[in-house]
Order: sequence, then structure tokens, then C-alpha cells
Amino acid sequence: KVFGIGVEAYTVGSAEFALSYAMTRGITPLMDNGHYHPTEVVSDKIPALLVFNDKIALHITRPIRWDSDHVVAFDDETREMMKEVVRCNALDRVFLATDYFDASINRVGALVIGMRNVQKAILNALLTPNEDLKKLQDEGDTSRLLLLQEEYKLLPLGQRHPVHISYPVASEGRLRRVLSAQEARQIIDDYASMDVDTFTERNNYLEEEHFKQEIRNGSCRDSVRIVKTFRARIAAAQARNKKPPVSYERILKQARERSLGELSCALECTQEDVVALFEGVTEEQASQN
Repeated sequence: KVFGIGVEAYTVGSAEFALSYAMTRGITPLMDNGHYHPTEVVSDKIPALLVFNDKIALHITRPIRWDSDHVVAFDDETREMMKEVVRCNALDRVFLATDYFDASINRVGALVIGMRNVQKAILNALLTPNEDLKKLQDEGDTSRLLLLQEEYKLLPLGQRHPVHISYPVASEGRLRRVLSAQEARQIIDDYASMDVDTFTERNNYLEEEHFKQEIRNGSCRDSVRIVKTFRARIAAAQARNKKPPVSYERILKQARERSLGELSCALECTQEDVVALFEGVTEEQASQN
């Protein structure tokens, strides 16, 4: 499973025996990420060993199958190892060493490149808001936890904070329940008889904020009702030869996009098809009147 002592070739042995031997004799265990099976990662082992050892040592390298000692790169495993060390608050408990036997490049260059990449990995870990991520994990908010971890990968170092990222999270009630096709058809059928919203506000900004909140937090039926409301308000203003407030158009657009998106998804059709269904219901209602 790992290299034998002083043997630069695959040696059948027992990592479990070696670790147990070291731990029972007060010896600091060392993990070389170049000496494990390609599907094993040292980063996963760091937290477990720190629970039972005062100190551990890491031999950081870039493995190629069962060969090792290539110049350290700023790769996934180097970053993950440093993340675990920092998350465990163990920078003073982990000995870090690098190796680079690759003789095809300048030896000083190999030293500097490898060390710099380890330093960058540590900096990357230190600038990640680990306390925020831990809080999410402790609260069981795993959806947001995963989303933030993925978003951080493309954020510049030093700009990683949850407030910079917008995310829909089920525990915050910001994810709507998916409509069934039957519910979607019922909303369309009810459109003609649907009451308009009576809320008004002298201050256009406050009125717009009210309806934006309702679009964000309400149901699809609420968004459809808002569409009908502002179509009626715009038409009424135009009938009086008055120009409707610009906010009316913004609210109508937002409610229309939100409702058409949900309805087309539920009915497995295009948004144009949904518009045609609404027009059909409206025309039918007008002919009956």
C-alpha cells in the first residue's frame, strides 16, 4: 500500500500497522501523498490523524501513480491538504515538507516553484471563510454549503464571503415548490376571474418594492395576479391619456417572466405556448360576456 522505508519502489505493507506502531510509541506519523494508491487522498486522512496525534508530518509532492517527488503544483490535492490543516487550526501541529526529484528542470526553480505553490495553497485556505462554512455544516444547511464551496473556486482570493453570493436555499423558504401540470392549467383557467391586487402606495419606490417582494416570496398564482393587476393599471392610465409610471412596466415584466417560466416548466411547453393559452382563456371569457 505504501513505500517501504528507504525503498523507492512499491512495497506490500500495512499502513494501518505502521500508523498504529507510530501512535503507540509517541512517533510522529508522516504521510507522503506520493506514496498512496491513486484513488487515495491524504487530505481526507489529516483530520482523523489530528484527533489522536499531537503532531503529524506531511510530505507534499505531486504523485504519478506510485512514483512521487515531482515538483509541487498548485493542484486540487495540495489545496485540499492545506484547507484541512487550516480548518483544523493545526498550522502549529503539522510539519510541512516538499520534495522534487525531477531533474529535467532547474533545481533552484524546482525548489522555489514547489515552496511557492505550498504557500499559495496555505494562503488560499486562510482566505476561505471557514467559520462561515463550519456554521452552515453545523446547522445542516448543506445546500448553501455546497453552493458556496463551488462558487469560491472562481472568486479571487480575499473576496470570499457569503454576502457576496446570492443563493436560493430551501431552509430560507426561497425555493418554490414545483407546480404540477394540473395546478398550472388551473391557474390559467382562473385568470379571467382572478381578482386584481388593490394595494397602492403614493411613493412609487415603496409600491414597487412591495410587489417585488411578493413576486420573490409569493406563489406562481400571486405572480399571475400581479401581471393582471399591472396590465389593468397601465391600461387605465393610458385610457386617461396619462403615461403610466415606469415602475409599472418593471413590475409587469418581472412578474410576467417569473410566472411564464414556472408555467412553461410545469406544462413542458414554451413560454409562447403559455401566452397563447392565456389569450385563449381571455378570448373565451370575452365571448361569453
